[in-house]
Formats: sequence, structure tokens, C-alpha cells
Amino acid sequence: MAYQDRDERAPQDAREREAAPRGVDLSLLASRTTNAFVRLVGIALVLVGLWAGVKVVFEAWGLYQQPAAIDRLARVIDHASHVDSLLVSRPPAASEGGGKAGTSAAQQTPEEPFRLSYFLAWALAILLLLLIGKLATWTVRAGGELALSRGPSRRDA
Repeated sequence: MAYQDRDERAPQDAREREAAPRGVDLSLLASRTTNAFVRLVGIALVLVGLWAGVKVVFEAWGLYQQPAAIDRLARVIDHASHVDSLLVSRPPAASEGGGKAGTSAAQQTPEEPFRLSYFLAWALAILLLLLIGKLATWTVRAGGELALSRGPSRRDA
């Protein structure tokens, strides 16, 4: 009986096998295409993350070598918030003839005042570099996971 059951099912299986390859081929092609696209996106994310990380390192090194470059950011912060003018105490205007005749020019020029905007610019620059570095790290990690993925698994479902 069992042998006859196999023979009766053989023509039906043959029809299923003929119809199945077309659908299987299309789904296999779509799966492979999607997998290749995801891997390419992962590789692109890795490259963008590495590029951003290298730029952060070079910018930090540039600020270490030329700390005066932070002055532009400090001036922008001061221009926007006027934080330096809050700290400067302005002496009363002295009369023109009231000054001592024996004072030298070096004593007459005031020292450069304390600039809070300069320290705020350093703190802001360091925080921004840390933030961009962390984003670059996350980008490299996500890209690496996509590039090395093996397709959907039971964990993802």
C-alpha cells in the first residue's frame, strides 16, 4: 500500500516541482538582491563613520597644535551672547589732565580682560568633538553589523 501511495502522489509532486522553481527563483533573487544592497549600505556606513572619526582626530590635533584657532569660536559666542561684557567692570571715565605725567605707555594700556567666552568655546569644541566621535563610532558599528549580516534570523522576528 505504501508503495502505491507513492506512485499516486508522484504526478502531483512533479507538477508542484515544475511550478515551484519560478517562485523560488524570484524570491531567491529578491532575497539575494536585498542582502547585497544591505551589505553595500553597511559598507558605506562603515566608510562614512571612519571618515568622520578621522576628521575628528585631525581637528582635535589641529586645536592642540594651534590653540589660537579657537578664538574665532570664542568671538562668535561673545557676539551672540555678550557674555564677556557681563564680567568686565568699567572704571569711571578719568579726566584727560588728571593722569600722572610720569606713567609709561605700557602701564597705561590695560591688560587683556578675562574672557569667559574663550573658555566656553573650548568646552563647546570638546563636547562637539566628543559627540561627533561617538556618532562616528555608532555609524561604524551599525555599518559593520549590516555588512556582516546573514539575513533575517529568529532573533529579529
